[in-house]
Amino acid sequence: MQITPLRPGGLGLDRSHASDGVAAVPRVGEAPAAAPAPAPSALPVVHAGLRGLDAQRNTRVAGAQQALAYLDRLAPRLRNLQTDLSRAVAGQPVPADRLESQRARLDQLWTERAAAAGTALDPQLNFSAQEPARRSFSVRGLAQPPQARETLTVAVGLPSAARPAVRVQLDPEATPQARADAFAQALAPLGLQAEADAGGGLRFSVAESRWPQVRDGLALQGEGRQFASGRLHRVAADPQPDVLTPAQWALQDEGGARQALQQLGTALQRSDAARAGARAVLDGDRAALADAAPARDAAWAADFGTEFAARLRGEAGPRDSYGRQATLGAALWGLGRQRVERLLDAG
Repeated sequence: MQITPLRPGGLGLDRSHASDGVAAVPRVGEAPAAAPAPAPSALPVVHAGLRGLDAQRNTRVAGAQQALAYLDRLAPRLRNLQTDLSRAVAGQPVPADRLESQRARLDQLWTERAAAAGTALDPQLNFSAQEPARRSFSVRGLAQPPQARETLTVAVGLPSAARPAVRVQLDPEATPQARADAFAQALAPLGLQAEADAGGGLRFSVAESRWPQVRDGLALQGEGRQFASGRLHRVAADPQPDVLTPAQWALQDEGGARQALQQLGTALQRSDAARAGARAVLDGDRAALADAAPARDAAWAADFGTEFAARLRGEAGPRDSYGRQATLGAALWGLGRQRVERLLDAG
């Protein structure tokens, strides 16, 4: 802002300009001042907004960033231990306590993986921005093709309205893929997935956060042919070994050292692949945001508002919509977890 100093003749007003609609009187010898340009009748309408609504962008970006942060800590420890262990296997002197210290630090970091890396890195160091990390496992008795036709009942924990028991038909004449499809469809309400393995049996998976429930509560009931009848029986779920098992390494033994080197090499390859996948997600979302030009279409704006309002009311979008969360939150306010579980089990 510029302040015009006061003149002896009055206020700091340049009389060569009009003020409040009064025309200025030109001085002698001056040309008449040009008429000021008329003010615009209205300001231009500013349109804002993105081309589309991507409700999963924050989840993808946060998962990729968290995975990269963890991989930045993991990769140096993998390489350092691989280098020293390779020297030891080749007969070069490497202090045993140094190897043990590196193994212990790597084991501690690997134990923190699920919490530190979020849900984007699974126990095999595979990166996925689309769904949370899953734990693969096999079930004794289902790892091979069935021997007899019978109906199998499957449950995770005590069956209830929240955790219903499901039934699937075992057919020894079905192909491995058809058998896997039947299990996948039946187990979907329990949050389990199934796929055929190379031996014709079944391999299952569950979200890693739910693995303790499956590990401690998986139960089966048959019709007395291949599986016992009468009631649900607990069965063992054998998890697929992690890509790294540093707690089990015996580095002073040559065979144990070579096994550790094999795991370290595999983990480094998957770490590089996971890093590339996470960076691709970040680059893709960065490019999408850069290309998101302002929306100037009134029809798009109306559609966007309608869709967003429907999400708020719970009429569209995922099951955990705002409206449903608000209703459940008000109904369950003050209820403890144990009481809720008792109510669900009673139902």
